[in-house]
Amino acid sequence: MTDPQPTLDPALVDALNSARRIVTADPRDWTANRHDAFLFGVFRGWDDAAAEAEVAARHSWDGEFVARLHRLRAAVDAALA
Repeated sequence: MTDPQPTLDPALVDALNSARRIVTADPRDWTANRHDAFLFGVFRGWDDAAAEAEVAARHSWDGEFVARLHRLRAAVDAALA
């Protein structure tokens, strides 16, 4: 028997949705700054592996960091599903 999924605080879901909307709608270059690129990776992500690899190289992200970024994005996606 599996444990039921914990209920997320509605304020947290609202905050995650707001952050995702900001990252998706803001026209800035989210790859120029490593902090912005991290936020973009967590809330939106890249549709192209080559583009993601280019951003990772630009900001000296290793494979472990990129894998963490993918885990965080999956967690945000799951929370908003």
